[in-house]
Amino acid sequence: MFQLIKIKQKYNYIFEFLILICMSFISTYFAFSGHFFNISHDGVYHLGRFLNVADSFRNLNFPEVVNLTHVSINSYPGVATNSFYPWLTGIIFIIPNLLFSNPMWALFFSFFILNIFTIISINSLLSYLTSNRLAVFTGIVIYQFNNYHFIDLYSRVAIGESIAYAFFPIVLLGIIKINHSDKFGFLLLGLSMGLLVNTHILTFLYAVLL
Repeated sequence: MFQLIKIKQKYNYIFEFLILICMSFISTYFAFSGHFFNISHDGVYHLGRFLNVADSFRNLNFPEVVNLTHVSINSYPGVATNSFYPWLTGIIFIIPNLLFSNPMWALFFSFFILNIFTIISINSLLSYLTSNRLAVFTGIVIYQFNNYHFIDLYSRVAIGESIAYAFFPIVLLGIIKINHSDKFGFLLLGLSMGLLVNTHILTFLYAVLL
């Protein structure tokens, strides 16, 4: 009987994970279904600086603090872009640039991974708060598929905000775990705040206020 329960739980976890993957695919596919991407000024700037970092790695160089060798398409030699815009969490967009020769496939895969992170992040928070799976999936749909999030992703292409949005539920989870005297609370909060400060300073300051 115990073995049957364990097998059922295992299949439930696999099924739920597949649902999360499908939600991420749906969140990404329709932005690329016309075989083009609706880029914005913000998108050109941030994707350009990620391409700068990818070019450095491609040439086996560490990205420069001051852009001299691999200059972004909308920047100039000598601009300290990498100093003022940390690229650590942008690795979500940088690695696909190294793996795919087709930039559209690289961009699609980047957004797909970002959406997976966002969904898993909010799922972790909600699953800690309640065991009601209907409530958890309702919360995931609201957090992932709301208008503000999709405008940030695919209209403004505000990459920094969108990545910070993916990590923010982990900040809340860390705070709640600390309040419940969970020994992993400080680890989660420290990790998530570190990710935020390397992603989007306004979201980081908002988290500090919390």
